[in-house]
Amino acid sequence: MQTKNSQKLIIAMKTMLNIDVKVDYNDQNTSNKHASIFKEAVISVTNVSNLVVLKTISNSAPIATMFIDKLQLEQVIGSIAGEDTILVICDSEQGAKEVSLILNSYME
Repeated sequence: MQTKNSQKLIIAMKTMLNIDVKVDYNDQNTSNKHASIFKEAVISVTNVSNLVVLKTISNSAPIATMFIDKLQLEQVIGSIAGEDTILVICDSEQGAKEVSLILNSYME
């Protein structure tokens, strides 16, 4: 669940990195559940070049990827989910660093 503190962190990161972070809040309850599942499912977030690789617990990569897609991060070109691995393709190496920071913030 996204708390007020995590919302403040996202706003601070958005300001610091000059990026736009949008979440589809049409169904706030669903968004909160996806955030909670993401936090519990993701084991690690690593960025290499313009890629972000996430390791998850078994069979949870697709639902965690759904949360990433709902964030609608402007740096993300696309994402691919396997069984326990997610590959996020970003527009640049800097974009991958920014996405990695944002995704790590949801794991706290």
